Amino acid sequence: CLDSTTKQWYQRRVNSITSSMEVNWGRVLGVCCGFLISIPVVFIRLIVRFVTLGCGIFSVKTRSVPPQCLLDPKYGDHKFMTVNGVRLHYVESGDTSKPLLLFVHGWPQFWFSGGIRLSTSRRIIMW
Repeated sequence: CLDSTTKQWYQRRVNSITSSMEVNWGRVLGVCCGFLISIPVVFIRLIVRFVTLGCGIFSVKTRSVPPQCLLDPKYGDHKFMTVNGVRLHYVESGDTSKPLLLFVHGWPQFWFSGGIRLSTSRRIIMW
C-alpha cells in the first residue's frame, strides 16, 4: 500500500531510532566511576566530624528551657510529660467536651506536620 519513498522514509526512521537505543558503555562506566568517587567527597564533612567528635556526635543535648517555637500558643497548649525518664512534648487544642482525636506522627516528622488539623472544633492531641 505504501510507495517506495514512504517505505524508505520509514526504514530511515526505524534505523535512526534503533541506533539511538544502543548502550554507550563508555558513558555508563564513566557515570559509575564518578558515583563511586563522589561518595567519599560528599560525606567527607561527616567523616571529619565523626573522627574529631567520636561518639559524642550522637549525644543528646539537655535544655533547661524549651525553644520559643514550642511555646507558641497559636496552635494550642504545649504540654510535656515524662514517660520512663524521657520528656515528651505534645500539643493539645480544641473543646475538651468533644471526643478526643490522638494524632501520632511517623518518624522523622513532629507535631507541626498536622498543625492545620489543630484548628478544628474537636479536641485534638498532636504527639
